[in-house]
Amino acid sequence: MPTVPQLKNLLVLIASCIAAYLSYVSFGGYLVFGFRNFSEFCLIGAPLFALPVALLGFRYLRTSTVLSLVIMLLYFGVQLYHLGPPWDRILHNGTQFYKFLTVTILLAVAAARERRRPEFSTHSVKIV
Repeated sequence: MPTVPQLKNLLVLIASCIAAYLSYVSFGGYLVFGFRNFSEFCLIGAPLFALPVALLGFRYLRTSTVLSLVIMLLYFGVQLYHLGPPWDRILHNGTQFYKFLTVTILLAVAAARERRRPEFSTHSVKIV
């Protein structure tokens, strides 16, 4: 059984590998199309930041989790705005919703596991 720091690093590493794929796939769209407005930035530019945000999880795990959620909300929020309310259009249109969700969930689980780790502090030791 891995220790808590090893499990945290393993979960962040898996999330980083998936995020690297997501960033790599969206990089082609950035090179070809670029972005001129906020909507295009959310569709093309936001997934590019999936890898840097996941790698941030090795040092600042909760910040990485929140930023991953923000990327997910920007990316799929713009799609929901353009495509309309039925969630089926977004979930099954090939935009890899489940990969974004997996990265966010892995980072959240690692943050939750790290938070439960007992901390040893000097305040519990009484020096007489």
